[in-house]
Amino acid sequence: MKLPVGKLLEADWIGKFSANDVALLATVNASDVNIQNITERVPHFPYGIIYLTALFSVMLVTTNLIGDSITTINLPFLHGYSVLFPTALVVFPLTYCFGACITETYGFVVSRHVIWGAFLVNIPVILIILSLEKAGWLGGSVLGVSHQMMRALGASAVGYFAGELSNSLVVSRLKIALKGRALILRFLAANAVGAVVDSVLFGTLLFYGVVPLIVLLKIVLAQITIKMLYEMAFSVLFSRIVLWIKSRDGVDYYDYKINFARG
Repeated sequence: MKLPVGKLLEADWIGKFSANDVALLATVNASDVNIQNITERVPHFPYGIIYLTALFSVMLVTTNLIGDSITTINLPFLHGYSVLFPTALVVFPLTYCFGACITETYGFVVSRHVIWGAFLVNIPVILIILSLEKAGWLGGSVLGVSHQMMRALGASAVGYFAGELSNSLVVSRLKIALKGRALILRFLAANAVGAVVDSVLFGTLLFYGVVPLIVLLKIVLAQITIKMLYEMAFSVLFSRIVLWIKSRDGVDYYDYKINFARG
């Protein structure tokens, strides 16, 4: 194929060649590539995912250990009104923040594996604690180890998977829709969806039939409110963490053409 020299100066000049011609050009010019230092390069591992996964798992294990205990807060500015919420709300909202960080940086598929892995970590922890409790070695000192624990674990599993996957899915879709902009807004929107889904499922499955319906409603509403306030307070911090991890690990994954059902 012969082309005038002027054609080779155009931006799309490569498109004027056939696939075979392009392959031939690549082969001929491959010998000019300097590969002297390739063996000396140090492979870069994205270490951020290790620490985020560890923190995510610790928060989830702690949540399940104290999941069936309820804390009451009396509001001094509203006489006679109190707020009931599971003690696990002290730590559980952070899983949404870490999950959003993982999805934003490494993509939905990685986040999905972290969500599954963190849940599987809970199983041996719960079994070990229940075995020690049955043997009388703990003396009932571990908060949350009771006949309610299995119900708490089941409720936590349903709410956890639905909430965390919803959170990650929204982060992933909004990142593409907004072309990576408005990070804090995307985090808040995703956390809101995850918080509502998880709170309704977890609160209903764990406390239905155990407490009066009006108390159950207060617990669910308190969960949603506290989670959102928690996440609003930490949204700026975690957005900074995400930007730092992206620059450190050199990763900023976009979930184009991802099958979210199969990953």
